[in-house]
Amino acid sequence: MTSILPRARFTRGETFVVAVEATTGDVSEATCRMVLKAAVKGRAPGDAAAEAAVFSVVSVEEVDDQAETPKPGWICTLSATDSANLVAGLYLLDARIVIAGAVVQSDTVRITVDERITEAAA
Repeated sequence: MTSILPRARFTRGETFVVAVEATTGDVSEATCRMVLKAAVKGRAPGDAAAEAAVFSVVSVEEVDDQAETPKPGWICTLSATDSANLVAGLYLLDARIVIAGAVVQSDTVRITVDERITEAAA
């Protein structure tokens, strides 16, 4: 089982970080993959749709070290360069985790990508 934020927004060209908390299972032997796809009329586009971005994933012993009971999980990062390549609009993301051979699919998260106002760094 996993837990991630319900919705978020960020601006094109900024680094976007999502923490995925493992609520059960041993993450030392697990893998996590997170992708972002453009929403189609506000809905999930399905497996056939192209991935807009793939997050880099790092496993951690404590997703939130300030939590009363810190849990292991993953920190998923979309780089500033990759987010700059996105078109402003509505996207959906989820994480696919394989723990001890079992596949766990996180809830889908709605992501709004806003257009930046300032120019990109040279």
